[in-house]
This record gives sequence, C-alpha cells and structure tokens, in this order.
Amino acid sequence: MKRLLLLVALSLPLMALAQPTGFGKLIKKYQSKQGYTTIELSKDMLRTMGASDGIEQMMAITADNSQSSNEFTQDIEAITKDMKTMLSVNSNDSTVKIYSRADKQGRVCELVIHTADGYSIVAVNLTGT
Repeated sequence: MKRLLLLVALSLPLMALAQPTGFGKLIKKYQSKQGYTTIELSKDMLRTMGASDGIEQMMAITADNSQSSNEFTQDIEAITKDMKTMLSVNSNDSTVKIYSRADKQGRVCELVIHTADGYSIVAVNLTGT
C-alpha cells in the first residue's frame, strides 16, 4: 500500500504536465462544438512544411460568425490577459491583435494572433523559441 501511495504521489506532477493548459484548454473546449474548427500541428509536421525556425507547435481555432459568441472572445481575452500586446489594428469591423509571452531570458516563446471580422473569429497560437 505504501508503494502505491508513493507511486501516486510521484506521478502527480507528471499528470499535471499532461493536462492541457492555456490554448490547449481552449482547443479541447471548442473542438467538438458546432461552428468551430480546430487545428493542431506538431513540431514534426511544421518541419515537413519548412518551418524549422524554433516553432514547436501551432494550434488554431476558427469560429464562423453565426456560431461565434462572446464566450469564445472572452476565453481568448482570458488567455492573453497576461501577455504583451505586440500589435493591435482596428479597421471598420475588423481587428487583428498579436500577443507575446517571453521566457526568463527575454526570448519570445509564445505568440497568439487573434483576428475578428464580420465573418469569423480566428485565434492562432505558436509556441517555441
């Protein structure tokens, strides 16, 4: 019994790492909802496409306007609230925002690109170094 408890206690940090965080939670939440399209590209797939400049993963969600909701926009805002705004463009009914997060060395390790217009809302997440 002690061994089982020790094994469970030692595996808890690993289980926490396996849980989706941030944008991963957003993908999981919307991947099976009608009107949303989710995309996940691994490092290996990105390399086959010629993106070998440090990008580890790309995830994206598209919501068509008929299905998009304030909840989706609020979820994106919650993910990006602690990030630095690198670009913000507003033109008529279209917006584009790019957010970044830096690692301890000051290198950008995550980008979120959020666009919205009268037809759809798109959020793209790039992680790497």
